[in-house]
Amino acid sequence: MNAVRALVALAALWLAGCVSQTGLGRAETLRAGAGQLSMGLEAQLMLANSRAGPQPVPIPWAILQAGYRRGVGERKEAGLRLFGLVIGPAGLAHFGGALDGKYLLRRSEEGWDVAVATSLGYHQVRFGTPWHYPSITASLMLGRDFDGRHAIVLGPRLGYGAWAGEGQGTIDFPFVGGFFGVDWRLSRTFHFAPELVFLWSPVSFNGQQYDADRFGASSVQLGLGGAFDL
Repeated sequence: MNAVRALVALAALWLAGCVSQTGLGRAETLRAGAGQLSMGLEAQLMLANSRAGPQPVPIPWAILQAGYRRGVGERKEAGLRLFGLVIGPAGLAHFGGALDGKYLLRRSEEGWDVAVATSLGYHQVRFGTPWHYPSITASLMLGRDFDGRHAIVLGPRLGYGAWAGEGQGTIDFPFVGGFFGVDWRLSRTFHFAPELVFLWSPVSFNGQQYDADRFGASSVQLGLGGAFDL
């Protein structure tokens, strides 16, 4: 039972780290003084290697999140996101937050916008005892605008997290992957923004890092969210 709890908590924490990196919006930054309120639901599937069997262990997960971002300069944007989930019968609770920053490297009227984004987050999962997961990520965002209303955004993402809990040593979580999203303006102030993210981490879920025999965990997230221009 303790092994199952540890596996579930570890999966939840790593997935929480993935969730904290979604919902960054378009590659183009908001104009100075403009704000945007976002919210979303994300469904995820994680595949974790385990010595219990030859096949990766599938672990589903879901989470709710809300955020606010604001243009703070001609090419700069800052944001805050909060997220959480409580499953009463299972005794599992998760919550966290992230501070985001975005800088526009290139703005194009007919081509691709290019931006870099960073996120600093903290996540906690409670499943009997609390587990802590601070993380930092960096993304290269490539965005293309269509008709001045809709846009796509995609690019690579990498980061690092550290998992710490009672009675165990800290486990490092480097990860790398990519994302693809669509920003579809449905009205003058509302955007529908689905996003797909894939991440992989070279961490074994048997409690050992960089196992020479079997290691690695991957996750796929589908976020269905929206944003309101303020």
